[in-house]
Amino acid sequence: MPAGEVDGVPVYWADAPGDLVGLLTFRVGVADESLLSHGVSHLVEHLALADERLRDLPHNGEVTATTTTFSTRGRPEEVAEVLTLVAAGLADLPFDRIPTESRILATEALGRSGVPGMLA
Repeated sequence: MPAGEVDGVPVYWADAPGDLVGLLTFRVGVADESLLSHGVSHLVEHLALADERLRDLPHNGEVTATTTTFSTRGRPEEVAEVLTLVAAGLADLPFDRIPTESRILATEALGRSGVPGMLA
């Protein structure tokens, strides 16, 4: 059960010591992709994190079989800023960055698989 709601999005929290951790998680991942669209979730994750203002803020993105998650940790205002920038990035993906991000993904895949041209 959600502990609250922000702009129609369920919000959950638990009090814990240390930095605040913030996550945006979506139920879409590799399992939702066809053979022809394989890798599109990872590409969208990269595009959503392309905002230069994120450079100096702690953040990460991850695509699994069933989810895509954006994460951050820090002071409450930092967490809020990162999650706001990620949401804005998702709402207005920088499609002009597709060639650049595609090359980055291909390079990442080479490091994991050792097979040229294979995206993970």
